[in-house]
Amino acid sequence: MSTRYGFQPHLAKQQGQAMAEGLVVFLALLVLWVGLAWLGRLQDMGLQAQHGSRHAAFAASRYMDDALAVQQVKHGYFLGPSHQWSLRSGAAILDKEASQVTVKLERGLTLDDKAQVGGRGLSVARLRTELGTADLGILQANVDLNLSSWREQQTDKASLLRLSDLDKVWPILRRHTAILIDSGHASNDAAAQQRLEISPIAWANSSQKSYELARRTDAVMGAVDAAWSRERPVFDWLQAWTGRVPEHHLQP
Repeated sequence: MSTRYGFQPHLAKQQGQAMAEGLVVFLALLVLWVGLAWLGRLQDMGLQAQHGSRHAAFAASRYMDDALAVQQVKHGYFLGPSHQWSLRSGAAILDKEASQVTVKLERGLTLDDKAQVGGRGLSVARLRTELGTADLGILQANVDLNLSSWREQQTDKASLLRLSDLDKVWPILRRHTAILIDSGHASNDAAAQQRLEISPIAWANSSQKSYELARRTDAVMGAVDAAWSRERPVFDWLQAWTGRVPEHHLQP
């Protein structure tokens, strides 16, 4: 055959090969695209689970009710318009109540009395409890996302690319955050005074006896002091010290 115009006879056997190769590459890219979408969805759900565990841990550190913390995690990180994960078929992965999400708050073992503030001793342990400085253990917030129910719902469907296999692989996503809570710090001056005021050992027992004696004295001497225009005694010895701190505690 003539090769005058550059035509090579052996090329006739390769006609359509590029199309076949392109089709194979296209199918490979299609599988890769679907796989990346599946992996990205799992990573996003895992990230939300991690954020949810942090939220639950810090919410518990603010003495929030555990049930309320669980509700906030589900509605804030797994429900709503910004968390509409779905399968390739369009079916929602999570139900309306996010029942596939489990949030647990666990508190670990507390420190030995010797390692806590004040050391050992019955009165010291009681004082720690009254003032809120006793160790309550490390709080661990666990968020589990169990999507195994989808594996049971999926049926085998014969297909060339077997993309349905991606709908059967749903690992259990577990995320947790551990935090040491309640170190004994009061949120403000009033809270510190309230802790001290209700503590029988630190304040209440002694102050009540002093208040009683002061009231009896005032009942007898009130008329005498009135002639001298003296102020009557005040029976609240804490409020006057609101916001006041010894100077040596203010120095850097």
